[in-house]
Amino acid sequence: MEKKNFETKERKEKFQFLSKSSHIRDMRGKYNRIIFLMLNYSKYQGKYKCDYKEFKKILEIPKSYRESHINTKILNLSKVEIPKFGFDILEINKIKKSRSIDEIEIIFNKNSNYIEVDIKPYESHMKMKMFR
Repeated sequence: MEKKNFETKERKEKFQFLSKSSHIRDMRGKYNRIIFLMLNYSKYQGKYKCDYKEFKKILEIPKSYRESHINTKILNLSKVEIPKFGFDILEINKIKKSRSIDEIEIIFNKNSNYIEVDIKPYESHMKMKMFR
């Protein structure tokens, strides 16, 4: 019981923290905000690569979501929303080993809408040590 309350409190604090940045606050959707921070974290590399299970854990994607839900409700919408805030998503690759998806790779470029966002406060709060 305590663990559930702690997770709920931590989750609530995380999204309150995310909404404080004026640049991110205008973005539609919690998944888009977190993906934006992921891309901002690796902005000089032009790609973000992560273990797929970690990606779903970071975004807090419900276990009930099927791959088609993740594609339509999260990834396709982020391709539309995130370019308004500075990153053109060129490709989203799901790297498979056998039948299951092992990693996700997002290839992107900065565009003319890009505004520098300091991610240091987000790193500690969101435990971005999981990001590569």
